[in-house]
Amino acid sequence: MLRLLAWLCACAAAAAPLAPKLSLIDTWEQVKDQEPYPAPYAAIYRRGGKELRFIASRHGGDAATFALIRDAFSAPAQVLLIEGVGSEQGLSPGDFVDMMDEKAMYARSEGFYAVNLALRRGIPFQGAEPSDRDFRQAALAAGFSLKDLQGVKTIEDLIGGAGYIRDGETSLERTLEEQKRKFDIPDASALRDKAEFLAWVKQRFADTLDMDHLSRYQGAYCLGAFHRKFSDALGRFRDGHIVSVIAGMLAKYDKVLVVYGAGHRMEQAAVLKDMLGAPEYAFTRDYPAAEGPAPARGEQVFVEALIDGDSELHLSRKGFFWVSGRAAKPGKHGGRDEPTYINDKKWLPVWGKPGEDQGPDRSQTYPFPLGRLGFDVEIANISQSRGGPGGEPRDPVSVRCRIDEQVIFIPDTQEGSRWYTLRLFHRPAPGR
Repeated sequence: MLRLLAWLCACAAAAAPLAPKLSLIDTWEQVKDQEPYPAPYAAIYRRGGKELRFIASRHGGDAATFALIRDAFSAPAQVLLIEGVGSEQGLSPGDFVDMMDEKAMYARSEGFYAVNLALRRGIPFQGAEPSDRDFRQAALAAGFSLKDLQGVKTIEDLIGGAGYIRDGETSLERTLEEQKRKFDIPDASALRDKAEFLAWVKQRFADTLDMDHLSRYQGAYCLGAFHRKFSDALGRFRDGHIVSVIAGMLAKYDKVLVVYGAGHRMEQAAVLKDMLGAPEYAFTRDYPAAEGPAPARGEQVFVEALIDGDSELHLSRKGFFWVSGRAAKPGKHGGRDEPTYINDKKWLPVWGKPGEDQGPDRSQTYPFPLGRLGFDVEIANISQSRGGPGGEPRDPVSVRCRIDEQVIFIPDTQEGSRWYTLRLFHRPAPGR
């Protein structure tokens, strides 16, 4: 009898509708250190005959992501959900289908690539994004103004297009008008020109945002507290909508394939686990399983380097590498060959063009398990000699945030080289 009751309960649970608990949606700040593996990977959920295969992708035409998508179509799939297309357009919207050709499949995104493969197999697809109208309502419900919505989306568009306000007023004016029209913002509630936009930027960002060089920024957690608050609120709304679309598709189909950025998978991880149980993970056959997160190496790291001109220090879970600009490579100014110091340990970078002391180049990676990324970065000292007295005014550094990498950009437009000491640290994690 007990066995029969257990079987009946299991059947009832399997037949119950999938109701996502949207209160479990997290922000990126809450989950950025909990990735099971660096992207890309597949998280496979199963419950009562239903299967959700979530491809946690890496954007930008990533070869491993494309290979993982190819592998995913070797398993049965009845419908595909993709990023960047509104759910209100329904299944396999005709205008989107008309865009699919071999060139677009490879040149645009992993979503286009997945749609192309789905169409070849007769599998319908649909977007899972909220509509512009939904975003407008969500911004107002979260306490933001329509000017906030227009302003933030303008900044994000300019960043995405590597825009420069200083050299591109026409681009700014055009983007402001596009966002005004996109979100149906009346004139009285809109940022109507560059002057109004810059006044809004000063009000919301104070002096934390370098409007002359927006392309240095990438991600909400590099743009300051206001953008972080905005992105957290609208991001939770967006992820909640995506999860609701997934649940709706699982009510209609047994096998659902999702291709979305790995950050969204992490933000939705708690609600998906509650709805479907713990996932299994899979990796592409063409690219072996990536290593898991490295153990943390303390709460802060100090990096010292001789810098002359624009330089980038890249941080990954495996360590550091330099990317040099037009001037001397880090450590190479004036014919010198100075090491970089990581917590007082010498690292003499090995460059791709070892015979050249200046110009664009990239070094090999210096192995240093950093554990979780998402470091805050500050200049601890700038001096003419290593460990010397500091206090010289130089350009501020900026940080680009990515899912599996951070990039510290050092402009150093002033004359001469200087020793920079950078402090990398983690602020206390916010509560849930």
